[in-house]
Amino acid sequence: HPAPMLSIEKAYSREQLERFVARVQKEAQSLEIDSVTFRLTPKLDGLAGRDDGRIFATRGDGEVGYEISSAFAKGVVPIGGRGQGMGEIVVVKSYFDQHMADFFEHPRNMVVGIISSDTLNENAATALNDGMVHFIPYSQATSTIVDGRRLVEGSRQLVQNLLRNVDYPTDGVVAEVTDDRLKDRMGAT
Repeated sequence: HPAPMLSIEKAYSREQLERFVARVQKEAQSLEIDSVTFRLTPKLDGLAGRDDGRIFATRGDGEVGYEISSAFAKGVVPIGGRGQGMGEIVVVKSYFDQHMADFFEHPRNMVVGIISSDTLNENAATALNDGMVHFIPYSQATSTIVDGRRLVEGSRQLVQNLLRNVDYPTDGVVAEVTDDRLKDRMGAT
């Protein structure tokens, strides 16, 4: 990977979220950035990868992943086209619930099986033929921009609103600093 694909820090309480926002605000002040905003996106629950348009690779250890460009030949649909960077391979949740839940324990298990197997089982092949397995670049994901105060005070409502119409498996929301200088200073996690 040209830049590491690292795991992200998690916050499960208001206090943890407040500490995160305070750390960001402190770094922003040191960079003389007056206004800090955060981009909130659904944390998709699938298989992470990076597609540069030529090579599609899993996250792997964060530095090096497995080359999986064959996923597109199998039928994974690249939402927005190829070459859009980091994202997640996921199956449409409503489709999975209706057609695949009896055959797979979890949508992520189905996706991992599709990517790692040379021979697809009948059900996975059907999902691919139906165009229901997607690579969603993070840049294409539904998002909203908020300031730190709103992030902390309205986090429950923001999460509910953001995830309400997302038809992919999710396991939370990602809060990302929007200012590139500040993002570089804070690090990738």
